Amino acid sequence: RKFTQSDAETIFGRVFRNFYQAIAQGRDGFAEVAHDDEWSRFQHYIDPEALGSAVLYVCRLELDKEASQRWAEKWAAQENYFEFAPKLVHRHLIAKKSRVLGKDGLISFLQKVGMIERMPLEVRVQLRGYAERLEAC
Repeated sequence: RKFTQSDAETIFGRVFRNFYQAIAQGRDGFAEVAHDDEWSRFQHYIDPEALGSAVLYVCRLELDKEASQRWAEKWAAQENYFEFAPKLVHRHLIAKKSRVLGKDGLISFLQKVGMIERMPLEVRVQLRGYAERLEAC
């Protein structure tokens, strides 16, 4: 069966969360997701456009909007905390940088499972731009 864009976003988001959570707990993230039958089918049958959409979804919603990041942004918006907020936001940007660019981050994950080459060029360009913005932090 062909995966819809919504299916792809849901599956890829779940798999990357499980992978990253396993890594954070000191386990092998790839071993963790290897037992997911839906992930196995996803890897073989996903079309490039749905894959690109799923990767951008993870960047936009999973990595950018974690609860701690939303909390930091809320504090940054409150003038009462103007001295503390930049430090807090900076700390969360460093954490986000690790989740994307780290040795067990999103880009490394995509490379190890051979999906970078399968994504449409415009998605790879957007992902590279996202990574460059994080590098600048």
